[in-house]
Parts: sequence; C-alpha cells; structure tokens
Amino acid sequence: FANKPCCNDSLVCMNKKCVVPPSASPSNKSSPIPSNKSSASPSNKSSAFPSKDPSFSSSKNPSILSSHNPSSAKSSVPSRMHSIVPSQEPSLAEEKTDCLSRINHHRSKVGLVPMTERTDLHSCVNRQSEYDSKPGVRPHASALKCGGQGSTGQGNGNNCAAVIDMFYNERWSCVTSSLFNVPFKKLNLPNIRECRQACLDDVMCLSYDHDGEEEDSCRFYDELSEAKGQLIDGTRWIGGIELSDETPAKVDGWNNVILDVDGANHMPTDGVISGFKWYGSNTNGVHLQVYRTVSLNIYELVGQVFAPSTIIGEENSLLVAPPMSVNKGDMIGFLWSGGKPAFGFSEGGGNVAFKYDKNSGGPTNVGEQVTLDTLTSRRYHFSASFVPNNPDDISLGPPRNYCAAKVCGGHCGPVMGSTTTVMAWGVYNSKYTLNWRPSGTIPMGGSTCPSGIEAVKCSTDPASGTLWAYGVGGEDCHSTCSLAGATPSDLKCDVASPITGGFDQVSNIMSNFENPYNQNDADEFTCTTGRCGNTSNTHIKIHEYNSNCYAPANTETYSCDSWRGNSNCLGQRFNQLCPCKAGCTITGDPECNKFSHVGRTPFHVEGTRS
Repeated sequence: FANKPCCNDSLVCMNKKCVVPPSASPSNKSSPIPSNKSSASPSNKSSAFPSKDPSFSSSKNPSILSSHNPSSAKSSVPSRMHSIVPSQEPSLAEEKTDCLSRINHHRSKVGLVPMTERTDLHSCVNRQSEYDSKPGVRPHASALKCGGQGSTGQGNGNNCAAVIDMFYNERWSCVTSSLFNVPFKKLNLPNIRECRQACLDDVMCLSYDHDGEEEDSCRFYDELSEAKGQLIDGTRWIGGIELSDETPAKVDGWNNVILDVDGANHMPTDGVISGFKWYGSNTNGVHLQVYRTVSLNIYELVGQVFAPSTIIGEENSLLVAPPMSVNKGDMIGFLWSGGKPAFGFSEGGGNVAFKYDKNSGGPTNVGEQVTLDTLTSRRYHFSASFVPNNPDDISLGPPRNYCAAKVCGGHCGPVMGSTTTVMAWGVYNSKYTLNWRPSGTIPMGGSTCPSGIEAVKCSTDPASGTLWAYGVGGEDCHSTCSLAGATPSDLKCDVASPITGGFDQVSNIMSNFENPYNQNDADEFTCTTGRCGNTSNTHIKIHEYNSNCYAPANTETYSCDSWRGNSNCLGQRFNQLCPCKAGCTITGDPECNKFSHVGRTPFHVEGTRS
C-alpha cells in the first residue's frame, strides 16, 4: 500500500494515486434532465379558522414558524470542509427553478436566515433520487444512503422550485371568511390556483383570498393571517364566540398560561376589550388576559381581569369595566386559578402557545413577561368582545375564500424552520430529493471512484485486487459499493474479503486515505484505537474526528449486509470501509434481480475474486 499503485484498466496513476482519467470521467448518470411531467398541486385543506405564525405586531416570528420538530444536531463536518453555496442573487431563470433560490424566496418574506446548500452531497443525493424512483420502492427508502440528516422530503415536478412550492403549499388553510383588514394588492385571476401561485411568486404576499364573482378576484395580504372576527348584534368578537356556548371536547390537565397566537384572533387595530365569554367546564376561577409580543417567543402581560368562579354547563359572561385598552396585534390568553381549568378546547383549527413545563403557571401582574416554547393546534371555548377606537379603521367586508398561512408542519416544516439552515438536493427523472440538515463527513484522499460521487472514495489493494470503498452512507456495505460504481448495479460488497489482520490491516488500508477532520492527523489517515465497542463490530467503522478505526470481529467473511444506520461515537456518525467487487444487490439497485449478469458495465479490477 505504501506506493498506492493503480492496478486496473479503468484508472491511471497521478502523484502515486489512482484516479479516473480526465477524458474518461464518468458522466453523472443519476441526474438526467428532468422530464416535463407536471406534479399535481396539492388540494387546499380547510380548517375551522385560518392560522397565523405567532407574533404580535408583525406576524413575522421566525422562532416558531414551524411545527416541525427538527433535530438540534448540527452538521459535524468542519466548516472548512463544507461545500456550501450561500444565498446569492440568482438570475431570473434560476430564481424560478432552482431549489436554493426558491427556498430562500419563501424564507425572506418572513425574515428567516437564508438556507445554504451542501454541494458536496449533490451527486450522492442524485443516486438517492434514482433509487427511490424505481417501481415498488417505498417512499424515502434510501434516506440514509448519503449519511445522516434531520429529515428527507421528496416530490415530482418540472423543476425544483415547483417541488418547494408543493411543500410550502401544505401550510395553507382556506375558509370562507370576512376580514377586518384591507389587501395591499388586487389582481383579476380566473381561479384560486392561479391566485395562490401569484401569491407564492410575489415578494410580499403572505396570504390571499379569491372570489371569482368579483372583478378584483385575487387579493394579497402582507400578514400570514389577517385578523378576522364575527359581528353579532353590533359587537365584534375575537376568538371562539361560536364555541362559548358549546361543550368542549377536552379540558386541560396542566395549569399553565395559554396564549392564543392565531393571527386570526389578534386585535385588528387599537381599541378596548369590553367583555369575555366562555363555556364553563369547572367551577374554578380564571385570569382572562391580554399579551403583547416583546421578542421572538417572549410575551408581556399588558392587561387582565379575574373571574373568581365559573358556572358549569353554560355560557359565562364577564363585563370588563372600565374597558381594557389594547393595541393592534395584541393577543388574548388566560391562566387557571386553583385546580381544574374553567373551560376546555376543541382540537385543530387554531394555534395556541404555552410553556412545556407542567403546572408552571404564568404571569398574574401586569408588566410580567413569559417565554412560551411550544405550539399546538386547538381552539378554546372563550372569546373577547372588541371595540375599535376608530370604527373607520376597520370594516368587515363580504365573505371570501381566504387562505391563511398556518404554522408549517410536514414537508413545509424544514423549508420554513428557523433551525434548519442547511440542505442538500438531488434529482432523477423529475424526482427531487431534499435532505434537510445533512451531517455526513465526506471521505477524503484515496482516488475518485468510477461513479465520481463525492460521498465515497476508493482505493485498490495491490495484493488482493480488492477495491475498498470508503463511504459516508448509513446503509450497508452493498449500498456503499453501489455508490462507488459507475451505475448502481456495477458493484456490490465482497463477503469473501474478510479482515483477517485486525486493527493493523484496517490501518494499512486507511493509510491510502486522508483525514482533514482531525488536525492532529496530517497527510495520510493514521488510525488510532477507539473505545466504542470495537470487540463487537460487524464491519469496519471509521470515526474521523479522532481517527479511531474499528476492525470487525468476524475474520472468516465480511459482513456486507449490516447497516451502519445512525450509529455514532462521541457525537459523530461513523463512516464505513467496504470491500467491493463486480455485481449488484437490491440495496444498491432495487431492479438488480432483472440483470442476468453481475453488472451492466462491471468495474473489473485486476485480481478481483470472481
């Protein structure tokens, strides 16, 4: 291994390393030009109330834009090794079609930090898309093929921007409603689908409504959810006035402050609260409160009244005298007094915030502040009567089909998640894959594998002719060898190439690679012994941050079908080292059983065992 000779017909020696000749560099067969097949736009799902990101004065609260619960683990690759593409001003064509620009287009509307891209994983994620596009393959089957990440999203579309929009569209909540506020733009568009797309493309539009009977059929709003309310006998009500005389489905078990952060229930302008109504579920009292956003998830109590008791089984009313002053964007909330809650809630429809700390209580004195870290979708059976200081400031227009941007979850979550700032993407035949918060450490040194994929490096043993693939994938060694092959069906793991020399043999193989992730391991990779269960390892595992190498316990065969998965050591995911030979398995290519030979274009290596 000392001279690292090349011993096969496909590679040439340059600087004592095996590389693919520049003229013979493999084409990226896993990322063809997308087809023109359109992806169906998702339908708009209705809920009882449109929702809004929790915020007071502006609805732009990035800290809780997403109900998705992303992993807090950051990428473990040193920043100097990341191939990161930062946000930049793209051309007009790029702005319409590429992943990164479209993601950051949506994020910029609400003040979120731009997303960046791990370009060093792109060729690998192309293979991921190729695998998952095959017939009969379950969704996200290859999620670990390119190493660990927080989550994965996939979709079909003419371009990546269309797929990102499809993800984003999951947040719309459309209902027929009258709004207090006025739109900032009006367009004449024939249907709600075109209206929605125009809002997506607009740099300011955060919500929209549509009425095909009106001349200005499509209207844009600069709030994620415009305040809406019900006018009953001349009184405007904020919150669930239609629920204040109905028995709730559930009653809380915790005694915590609850804040209605649904933008539809924010104060539409400056004014006063003149009263409250709620449906009694227990006899206890309740602090009926008003909060104002300080910053991010911090809120200040600016007003409250106390109802000392509640009548069970009927609508309760409390007159506020003198009326409580409120500002535009203020939010109603409450805190139970004593034992069981005075009123309950129905699941879904709205958004409320609370502190995930059982029976933590909350402010009872005006001026006190509270941090609320958790969102949930529910509507409480209470409401507040609102009187504007200037009635001319607001008006309830005729009902229209209004679509509010509710809290992002599902596929939308990572796109708009404040803690998701890095992604990698790939495509095959119009199937796009987005890996959010990828954490894989890219192998270095050795030589370029026949595939040209950066997430795997290769080196050939001159004595045995075995091609060793050093890969980032979290699947088995058949998958890692498949990534090394020019096509997914060219290479598989060689069970007949066991490690018989233990740690010393692994160290010898790894000396053909490099380790830029450990500043104390300059030049060639120098293995050190570790303490992560090296007596029970099924296959070779590599921990770059401290150059630990682990030899497999089995010395008779190599364990090719053991999955590395999310196993880690001291906070970093393991990479793996795999012996490869010509052939294929369904881990590398789900259509492998269609081939009567070992590979479509087998990678032949001198001395490779047949």
